[in-house]
Amino acid sequence: MESDGANPRQLTANAGRLNQSPCPSVDGRYIVFVSERSGTGQLWRIETDGAHPTQLTFHAPLAPSATPVCSGDGKWVFFTQAGTDSGIWKVSIDGGEPVPIDKTADIATTPAVSKDMKRLAYYDIDAAGKTRIKIISLEATAPPAWFDVATSTIQWSPGWPFAVLRKKRPRRFKYLEPANFGSATYSDHPFHQQHDSQLRSLKRWQAACHESRNRQSGCGADS
Repeated sequence: MESDGANPRQLTANAGRLNQSPCPSVDGRYIVFVSERSGTGQLWRIETDGAHPTQLTFHAPLAPSATPVCSGDGKWVFFTQAGTDSGIWKVSIDGGEPVPIDKTADIATTPAVSKDMKRLAYYDIDAAGKTRIKIISLEATAPPAWFDVATSTIQWSPGWPFAVLRKKRPRRFKYLEPANFGSATYSDHPFHQQHDSQLRSLKRWQAACHESRNRQSGCGADS
């Protein structure tokens, strides 16, 4: 559709029962998404007009791919894998053999890559159902950082390692700041209603973060 919402057009007609989790490439050339058009959940890529559908992953039926996110350099698609190869993987946006990033016996979901491509965060759900955020380094071997916080969306920004915005009322910002891998602290700050409009752009979002941080000091867990 147009930027004003006009002229919506379906891009995945007659393409299987499931087409979801779209992720645009940074150069605006492609849309990567999960589709079952080949019989099981795999990553597919189309051009922004819906042309030239290309399958990017070819995993076994009981090991579907999910939650794709395109890297900031436009070269990679990070995604989660289930089954015996559970964890975080990446595949070239041009196709090819997927590369394991962080294999785990737990359930991995919703990866988010930092703008500088140095770190990746995702949700880890263990066998007991406990959900934590895990941060790993993408450029060096280092212990991960873990956060025991109940959250909704992971968002990286240039000004902070990353921040999480909680949907639960009252809404609050979570600044997750691992100064060193293996150690993790976070600051808990109130989310003010007037910040809704500020979140529409990254610069305004960061300004809201700074304002909230100045109003409240100290760290704590979810209340």
